[in-house]
Parts: sequence; C-alpha cells; structure tokens
Amino acid sequence: RQRMPKRTPFETREEAVQRTKRYSNNPKTKDVLPEFKSIIAVPAPKGFVTWEYHDNGWKPYGKTAQDALETAYQSFVGTNNTGIYKVQVQGGEWVYEVDLKTFVQTNIEHSAHAKRDVRRNTSL
Repeated sequence: RQRMPKRTPFETREEAVQRTKRYSNNPKTKDVLPEFKSIIAVPAPKGFVTWEYHDNGWKPYGKTAQDALETAYQSFVGTNNTGIYKVQVQGGEWVYEVDLKTFVQTNIEHSAHAKRDVRRNTSL
C-alpha cells in the first residue's frame, strides 16, 4: 500500500506505532495531553463552538454532527466527566465514534478503524 503524504507525517505504519509507543511510555509525558485535547469545559454561547477533526489540518464536522457532539459534551461535563463520553456521528459515508475523554474519533465501520484527533474550538 502506498503512503499518502497528505494524510500522515510518518513514512511507515511501523514508524507511527513506534512514535506512539515512545510517547505513551515516556514517564514525563505519559499523563500530559497535547493542548488541543483539553477537556476543560469552556462556556460558550450556542453557535460559537465548532467541533473539528484533524485530517491534514483542522476540518469542521457537519451541522448534525456539530449539534450531536456539543449536546453530548455538555451532558458529559454536566456530570463532572463521569457520564456517557462516547457519541456516534455520521461523517460522509462513514460512522465515527468520538470519545469525549480523549478527544479522538474512531471510524467504526472501516476495517482499519482509523483514529483522528478532535477538538472543541471556542476561539471563533
């Protein structure tokens, strides 16, 4: 299978796995999430929050997915982050499961179960 340079910075799948393991096994960074994965609730007026996924740059979800994600997020933070934290959204031809604890989406229909980072952008 040929590498798609616009979809990943890694030359091979093995390199991606090694980099991920190296990051997650490093005691200095083990519990530190990158800045865009923050799950701190930020109050924002309805319509001023955009949910985005990272695919060679940040891209917004469609309106239906935006509404579903924000509703699930508000419910989750309303329970002090102890409630339901996974929500399924339709994105084009695929269905994704978004984990509101880790801010990662997983393609639950494709056999590769591709994962992408997600963010809740309030800086509009």
